[in-house]
Parts: sequence; structure tokens; C-alpha cells
Amino acid sequence: MPGRPVGAGALHWFRLPGTLLTVLIMSLLGSESTAAVWSGSMRLDYQAIPSSGGKRQDLLQQYYVRVSDRLFYKNQLSFTGNFLHRGRQGGQPADFRPRYELTLTSYGYGGQLVYEPHTQKQPGIDGEEDVSRRWRGAIYAQPDRWPRFSADFLRARRTQTSRGTGRENWNTYQVTWQPGPHVLALSYSRQKRTSHGASAELVEVYRATASTDRTFWWHSRMNLTYGFDRTWNQSYASVSSSQDQHSASLSLGGDPFPSLNWTAQYGGRFQHTSRTSASVLAANLTNHLASATVSWTPVREVTASASRYVERGGALADQTAQRTDYWQGRISAEGKLYRHMRVMGTFYRLYYTGAPEGAKYNDAYFLAFRGQPFVRVDWSAEMTLADRHGRQADRYAGASNVYSRLQPLASVQMQAGYSSILSGERIGAMRVSEENLNTNLQYTVTTNLGISAAWAVGHNRQLKRKWTPTWTVTGTYRWPSLANAGFSYSRQQAIQLADPAAPKVTARPSTLLANVVFWLGPSSTLSAQYTHQTTIGGQSNENWGVSISTSF
Repeated sequence: MPGRPVGAGALHWFRLPGTLLTVLIMSLLGSESTAAVWSGSMRLDYQAIPSSGGKRQDLLQQYYVRVSDRLFYKNQLSFTGNFLHRGRQGGQPADFRPRYELTLTSYGYGGQLVYEPHTQKQPGIDGEEDVSRRWRGAIYAQPDRWPRFSADFLRARRTQTSRGTGRENWNTYQVTWQPGPHVLALSYSRQKRTSHGASAELVEVYRATASTDRTFWWHSRMNLTYGFDRTWNQSYASVSSSQDQHSASLSLGGDPFPSLNWTAQYGGRFQHTSRTSASVLAANLTNHLASATVSWTPVREVTASASRYVERGGALADQTAQRTDYWQGRISAEGKLYRHMRVMGTFYRLYYTGAPEGAKYNDAYFLAFRGQPFVRVDWSAEMTLADRHGRQADRYAGASNVYSRLQPLASVQMQAGYSSILSGERIGAMRVSEENLNTNLQYTVTTNLGISAAWAVGHNRQLKRKWTPTWTVTGTYRWPSLANAGFSYSRQQAIQLADPAAPKVTARPSTLLANVVFWLGPSSTLSAQYTHQTTIGGQSNENWGVSISTSF
């Protein structure tokens, strides 16, 4: 029944025309052959969500059905129906979005047809509807030793009761020829849009692309690509414009030795735009980008690399061209320090050239220690320092992270960690701006029952915030071949600011999560979840939901 929105009763599987179309096509596919393969899935989600106007209910239904069959031994024909239905929520009308897809694949040719009808009633307006119909098709053919031909078609119509009808037509044709490592592609695209009034927009694009791949001496590789686009645009205001764009890219690389490899890339683009209207516009835009990298591994524990990056772009008419130019280098080393301890270090430098204020460079240092003195004990410590040359305030920035794990028993595991962030004008005057401490205890009671508890505390000096502890308790239980249940409860102390004039907050935010999943069969599940939250202001809200899913 076109023009009539789906009702908001209990469960609407899908509209009658969609049902009849699905059953008819699937019957035709499966009536003449016993080789038809059916598959599909169904999912129902129901949630009770709190809102400003009271608790609202949200029902989401999704169905997916697919049947495929082989015709004449080499033609694979499949039909797919995807149906999405959302019930009334928050005063909004029900929404139903079906999608039908017919696909044919074979040796050397194939095609696809997609139809998407959608009708949506506007909320609060009697008789106001938004009707959308989209048809899309695609075909391709690639005979042996012949170029590949493909074509895409799109027809869309959208009708609003108060604004009229808008249409969109889009066609694309492409021919691709690939003799060996060379590829040549020619395409034409035409898109016409009509608004709800009488105005229209037309866009035509002609495109040519050529690329090649070659392998040279000493394991060197090359890829070269060139493209040309011509775009013609007729806009709503009867203003026509054209644009020509040339683009080229070159990529080189190789590994002449097992310990040495290198890469180099270049990309360039030239764009000319002209417009014919009351004000004539002509503009040229260029962009060039080049980069190169060399990596050397003299021994397995040491790696060094250096790279260069240059980019230049901007308009040639009345704007100054922009340029980015820098070098960067990296040295990394890793090795055994003492017994079960390993050390890793990295030095990185970024050097800018041609900067307005002269040359600038940034340094970064990374140092890490890891050890495992016993089978069930391991620890790690990491430190990072960044030196931003030329900056007066907060020139240095650093971070540290310490972690340890202890497993005294097979069923008990303890973890602890500490992290901090530092900054300052001098290394000797760096101050801690933020630090966090966290601990975790995991206990496996049985193979089906597990419990864990975590405690964390954080301190932010920039916000003048005191230590804020948070603790969390989680648990999971599994019934073999029946269900899986879990819960999580976390509570945080009220965030207090160090400012004496700030109002005191006494409420402690907390969150309770609980869920259970029942296995109804090999491919069917039933789940339920519940959430209860308490905010800092003392307000509380809760929501729950149930979902069922199955597939075949």
C-alpha cells in the first residue's frame, strides 16, 4: 500500500507487496532445481530508554533472506531481501526500509539489479509523506582477450507532499584494457539532478587513466600512472563551469641487499577551472609531492632509517604557494641487558627546512625495559621524552609507564600499573601534570565462574583536581550449552576541585551493567541486558532491552 506508513503494532514482518515479491522470486529460483541454497538471518531488538518526556520504547526488526541457484551449469543467480523496520519512538512514526537485490554472475559477464522503496510519514504533520524509490543496475562483460566493459545505472525519485518530486539519473560507462602489466581505462559519467522545483543540475565527467608496472635490475620496481579528467557542470543558477585536471604519480622501490631497502614516490596534479557567468572565473591549481625513504638493518638488533618529504601546492594566480619540506631520521636498537631483562631504545629527529623563522627540529627519545625473572612474574618500564626546539613554554614533554604482573596461583592473577605525564621549560624543571595508578585482581573460582576487582585513582594538576578513586567489580558465569551471564559495577568518588570557592559535590556516580545470553540452538540466541546509572548531580536512570537473533 504505497503512501501509507507501517503501523506501530506488535510485530510487522514487512509489507504485503514486499512479501509477495520475495516469495515469487524465491519460488522461481527453487522450483526447477534442487541445488538452490537458502540462507538468512533475523534479529529483533527491544529497548526501554529513558528520555526527557519519560521512558520511550524502541523496537528494531531486521530480516535478511538470500537464495541462490545455478542455471545452465555456469550462471549463478541469487536473490537477496533485506528488511529493516523500526517501531514508533519518541513521537516519531514507524520506519520501514526494504532492499531487494538480484545478482547474476558467470564466466566473462555478470549483472546486478537493486530496488529500494521507502515511504516515511513526517512526524506531527497530517498527510505529509516522504516517498523515495531507488533503482540501481550494473552490468559487466569481459570476454577472453578483449577489453572489459562495465556500465552502472541509477534512477532515484523522491516525492514530498508539500515540495513536489525530485529526480536523480546517473549513468557510468567504462572500458578497461589490460595487456600484461599495462592498464588503460576510459570512462564517461553523466549525472542529472532535478530539485523539487523546476531547476536542475547536470554534471558530465570524461576520464582517461593509464598505468604500468615494471621490474628492473637489482630487485627494483616501478609503477607509473597518468590520469586526465574533464568535468562539465551546469548548476541550478544556470551557471556553467568546466574543469580540466592532469595527475601523475611515480613509485620506485627496491631491496638490492637483504639489509637495505629504499622507496621513492612522486605525485603531481594540475587543475584548471573556468566558469561562464556574470562574473568570469579562471583559476589554476597545482600540487607536487615527493618523498623518499632508506632503511638499513646492519644487524638484527639495530635499524636505521632516513627519509625526505617535500610538498608544494597553491594557486598560480594571486596566492602564494605553500611549501612543506623536512628530513626525518630514526635509529632503534634492542638487546639483552642482564639475565631476563631486555632493553629497547629509539631516537627520532624531525628537521624542517625552509621554515619562515629559520630551520627548526624536534627530537624524541624512547627507552623501555622489560623483564621476566620468573615464569609467573613479569614487569616493564617505559619512558618517552620529546624536545620541541624553539618553544619557550613547555619545550619538553615526557611520559612514563610502569607495569607489573604477578600470578602466584593458576587461578589468581594480580596486575598493577602507574603512568604519568610531564612537561616543562627545562629538563630539570619538568612537572607532573597528570598521573594515574591502577590495580587489578582476577580470581577464577571454577572453569565456569570468574570474578575480578579493579581499583584506579587519577590526579590532574592542571585542572586542580584532587585524587579521584574508582573501583570496579565484574563477574561472569557460564552454564555449559545453556547460557552465559555477566555483571559489572563501578563507582567513583565525587570529583572535588581544589578551589575553595567551588561548590562541594557529594553524589558518587556509579554504573551497573548486567546481561545474560541464552543459546537456543546452534545459530540462535536470546539475550537481555540492564543498565543503571547515577550521575554526579544525583540523578539516576535505567534502561533494559531484549534481543533475539537466528540464522539459517
